[in-house]
Order: sequence, then C-alpha cells, then structure tokens
Amino acid sequence: MWSNVNVKTLRRLAVALILVGGVTGVVARSSAVQSSFEPTQAQCSATAMRDGINHAGRDVVATVWQFGCEGRWAYVWADVAAGPNTIGVTDVVVWRADLREWRSVDRAIVCREELLPSTIYRLGCFSN
Repeated sequence: MWSNVNVKTLRRLAVALILVGGVTGVVARSSAVQSSFEPTQAQCSATAMRDGINHAGRDVVATVWQFGCEGRWAYVWADVAAGPNTIGVTDVVVWRADLREWRSVDRAIVCREELLPSTIYRLGCFSN
C-alpha cells in the first residue's frame, strides 16, 4: 500500500511540475510570435516525425506506418529498432517550436481526454 501511495503522489507531483513549467515557459516567452508555435503542413510528415523522434535519441524509428497531426500534437504508429529486429510502437508527440521538431512525450502523463485533441487521444493513447 505504501508504494501505491508513493507512486500516486510522485505521478501527481510530476504532472504539477510539468504544468508549472509549461505556464512559466508561456509567461517567460510572452513576446514570442504565436504563429511559430504550431507546425506547418510540411512539418506534419512521416519524415519530420521520424527525424524528431530519432534526434531525441530514445528510439530509432525504422518505418512510420501511420501518423496524424492536430495543432501541436500528433500520433505516430511506427516500427522502432529493437536489437536486430523491430517492434511496433505508438507514440504521442508534441511539436517543439523552440527545437523546430517533434518530440515524444510520456503517454502516462499526457493521455488525458481534456488535454489532447480527440483524434490524437483516440489513435495515440489506446494501442500497445
């Protein structure tokens, strides 16, 4: 029971820190141009998804099978390298305007109906 309480408490603390960091980032960048926040049509592509995920260094995407963008959020169904083989994964990614690329996010934190656009929530949060 103690470990469940600690995990729940840590998860809530992590979400709170992320939200506070996001609000702080928005306040600190109030002079930023709003139009640079969301990706362009050209940046919503299989190549852009693959390159952003690979650049972060967590996964090595071999093939993007399906993806979709809505605002600054996207989902990606892809095969990633797993030793000599590949494994199918589903990623939820967010457009990082400061990096000008897509980055994977922790689905355990962001897969909330009130946070994600409905298409991204439905196709990015309920598989593998």
